[in-house]
Amino acid sequence: MDPDDPYYVQRSLDSVAVRHLMDWNVPLTIKGARQTGKSSLGARLIRVAQRQNESIATVFVDFQLLDNSHLESPERFYPWFLTTISESLDLPSEMGRYWEPDLRGRSQSASRFMSHGFLPRLNRPLLVVMDEVDKLFSTTFYVEFFTMLRSWHNQKGSKPIWKLLQMALITSSDPAYFIQDIEVQSPFNVCETIEMGDFTLSEVLDLNKRHGVPLKDGDVEAFHEYFGGQPFLTRRALYELAEGSTWPLLQQRSTADDGPFRDHLKFYIYRLHVDEQLRIGMKSVVQKASRPTDAILDRLQGLGLVKCVNGVYQPRCTLYENYFARYFKREF
Repeated sequence: MDPDDPYYVQRSLDSVAVRHLMDWNVPLTIKGARQTGKSSLGARLIRVAQRQNESIATVFVDFQLLDNSHLESPERFYPWFLTTISESLDLPSEMGRYWEPDLRGRSQSASRFMSHGFLPRLNRPLLVVMDEVDKLFSTTFYVEFFTMLRSWHNQKGSKPIWKLLQMALITSSDPAYFIQDIEVQSPFNVCETIEMGDFTLSEVLDLNKRHGVPLKDGDVEAFHEYFGGQPFLTRRALYELAEGSTWPLLQQRSTADDGPFRDHLKFYIYRLHVDEQLRIGMKSVVQKASRPTDAILDRLQGLGLVKCVNGVYQPRCTLYENYFARYFKREF
């Protein structure tokens, strides 16, 4: 979401993230469930950095754009990653001068590209925001890649050229479930971490006003509970109300197969269809059966399907509870 959009909700975490990011000595992690505004905050950080210091170069790398061939082949991924950074700033990559994976390995070749080629030519501070980095956790080379990012940060103390670089990593998953040796291999444990959550009741009240107050004061609390403050659902629901729907009608149609949230809900159905462990885990949460493993619960939480309240995992909002309770009765 464009940070200058009139419906962008600036939360208290925004200013915390900006403060940590502009410190420049410590990278930043933005972590939270799917559709909690992580990417929007990443875009806002770039906008704020540009406004605070015009000399800062900024790059937004969206790992969601990776196709299967990049995820299956590190020989394709690393050149894509480095070329994306250089082309975003209209600089020739000059990959051929530094890319020697057979001689130096992929990580060292990529690091030489950055420290000997790209950063010296750029010669100004560089902010790289990497979105959906947890997409790499499914690859065979994710430990290698994140270890490389950790080394880029570590070298700031001995090689001044690396002081030009600042990184922000956006993830839905907890890296601790994937990176075992966090002291050596993980950039995440040296990051300042911003935990993104759902909209508070006061933020929903604010958004209701921005949409022309389609919700009566007495309905806002029920609305907030029903959608759990989930940012995407909240904004979409308020749009429907502002366009003429009513709160009772919206509730009635919210779980319908042709309702206003059909594409959103079908996305989750597809994810559960193709991943039996997630399907079984979600069914256990909805039906309050046996507790899934911590790893499955983390994946469900990262997807935005569940939340933890006082140590107990439950559907993220009433809409999900109603929808999946009905759906699991069909035993898809």
